Amino acid sequence: MLVAAAIVTGLFSIISGRQKDKLTPRARHVLQWYKIQVRTLDHAAGHFLHAVTQKESDVVIQQRFAETREAYKHLELLLEYFNPSTAKALNGPNLPEAEPDNHNMIIDPEGFLVLEGKIFPRIAVTDTAFIRRETLRLVSNIERVKVTANSLLATDAQLFDAMRQELLRIMALGISGFDSPIAQRSLKEAEDALDGVKAVWLFYEDDIDHANPDLSTRTNTLFLGARQMLRGAKDFAAFSRMHFIREYLTPLTVNIKLADRKSVV
Repeated sequence: MLVAAAIVTGLFSIISGRQKDKLTPRARHVLQWYKIQVRTLDHAAGHFLHAVTQKESDVVIQQRFAETREAYKHLELLLEYFNPSTAKALNGPNLPEAEPDNHNMIIDPEGFLVLEGKIFPRIAVTDTAFIRRETLRLVSNIERVKVTANSLLATDAQLFDAMRQELLRIMALGISGFDSPIAQRSLKEAEDALDGVKAVWLFYEDDIDHANPDLSTRTNTLFLGARQMLRGAKDFAAFSRMHFIREYLTPLTVNIKLADRKSVV
């Protein structure tokens, strides 16, 4: 049995190694960036857990929570694309528990949105045990992200697709307030998610600039303008979502689709 297991492990390593050899240099750099972002998320989650277990002040716990969410948002585009089940466990909707019956399973919400509802605007003494338990679950799910990050493979086409999907996610969930209904940090987190998209785009910028300089320039200008609009927003309710979508998100989505992937080799 041990010999057979060793053979299987060896074959898997060989196959995995050959697959990694097929990665383009740009895709390889993106995946290296992703691993760095995962480590940042893990580090932030550790600080968050420490604040919770040490029963620090509401302000400190809220800040550590926000830092962990921001780290998550930077890598969201790749986690959502390549590991949606773990992404859902980390950042799924805060659904109410269903009543158990013969036909329905009990829904057990978890992740950032569940924690946000207990941490903001203040922490009740009766919720401290719940917060500690859910934070431990969050850290455990981030451990799963670390494991999968080490074996993640991606094509250039998939990475471009992940960028477009994240822009649509920002459009549908980010700026709408869905992701941060109580803490009201949606616009800041949309900026973090946008920064993640731009980070991946920049790995391909030289190739795109060589193939289509105008497209490259226009896209970088859109990224800058979108970030400035999000950063300059002072009021969540007054933020002009239609203007942001029309002037920035939709053109960015189109431009990324238009990027000549054939030139990225």
